[in-house]
Amino acid sequence: MARQQPLFDKSATPGQGPARGLTVRAQPDRPLTKTQKAFNRLVAKVEQLRTRLVADTQLFEEALIYHAQHLRHRIQQVVSARTDVVQALAPFLDDRRLKKGDTRVLREILMSQLDEILAHAEAIDDDLRALFERLHGSDMKDVEEEQLQDARSAMEAMFADMGIEVNLSGFRLGMTETDVAAKAAELIDELKRQATEAEARANPNRRKTKREQREEERLRRAEDARKVSIGSIYRQLAKVLHPDLEKDPDSRQRKSALMQELTAAYARQDLHALLRLQLEWIHREEGDTARLTDERLDAYNLVLKEQVAQLERELTELPLHPKFHPLIEDLGPWGARVRTDGPAEARRLDAVADGLRGALDSLQAPLALTHVRELIREQRAADKARPKLRMPTSRPPWLSTRLHTHPHSPSSPRPRPNR
Repeated sequence: MARQQPLFDKSATPGQGPARGLTVRAQPDRPLTKTQKAFNRLVAKVEQLRTRLVADTQLFEEALIYHAQHLRHRIQQVVSARTDVVQALAPFLDDRRLKKGDTRVLREILMSQLDEILAHAEAIDDDLRALFERLHGSDMKDVEEEQLQDARSAMEAMFADMGIEVNLSGFRLGMTETDVAAKAAELIDELKRQATEAEARANPNRRKTKREQREEERLRRAEDARKVSIGSIYRQLAKVLHPDLEKDPDSRQRKSALMQELTAAYARQDLHALLRLQLEWIHREEGDTARLTDERLDAYNLVLKEQVAQLERELTELPLHPKFHPLIEDLGPWGARVRTDGPAEARRLDAVADGLRGALDSLQAPLALTHVRELIREQRAADKARPKLRMPTSRPPWLSTRLHTHPHSPSSPRPRPNR
């Protein structure tokens, strides 16, 4: 993402020459109007959000590169070590020296460890598949399909309680992350359409109040002005910035760059960028921001509000992009976060791998049954520590510290960067 140019020149003071910012400045005999103040707040908000978006994107991109270079192979080492531990624990399911209650806890431990392996393993061997089917009493694909169907039914019921009818049958096993993202976008569009139709049905003949009529008329005028303003700004600046009209080579080069920026902003219908270019030109050539009347600023404010909303959506959706999926850490009831501290994650994965290898050595020793019983006691103690919280089963230290990515649910709070 290209770095946004600064909107404000904090060092500029009245009388020192043109400022680069979009701020409408008060004059000694002419204080700022309410519309001008709103304009200043909105352009500042747009700049703040764009700066955050650039910073978060760069942070996630760097974390993703570190993940590919330093974490991916560590994750597979942990998966391999966890697989060895599971295979060493599995025979104790048939050990008659264990009580039934102990065997039940051991089954829970094995199921949780299998979940970790399945979440990260590139392929599942036949032994693990057989163990999974023994623990669940069903074929792995059948279990996955049943879980998916339960999730679909629960979400459809939730929307139905809200009076919204959705069909989630398009979400199937084996879909790529890109396919899931595309289906999710279709679902969001469908929900918006149904919400609009429901609102229209709820009040089909209700007469609008005078206040609503005035607001509707104001929005209509502002939208008309916005369309005219974007086109007029572009045409005005295109005339004065066209490089072919400039004889000086340096000025021609500068105008050529500005013209490219102008054309790109117009193609995006990016009023914010067009305003910056217009204000720069006004400051440079005329030094008069009073040309921006309240009527024109009203139109600008409408679009700037839309840009604020769009940037806020982009910030919320940025961690949900499929390419950042490896960075997401599930926090259970507390939502999710984006892991961006690569070196800390590398140290954690190394510690988990060492712990699993130590556990494997104990399970292969002559007193392996003693270690299994100790593991079961630790598991029971961990479960009792949080009897009232609906959380995934806790794990003893050497089996805990989950690998770093489980897709968070759509209802979870926005994943936050772990800076």
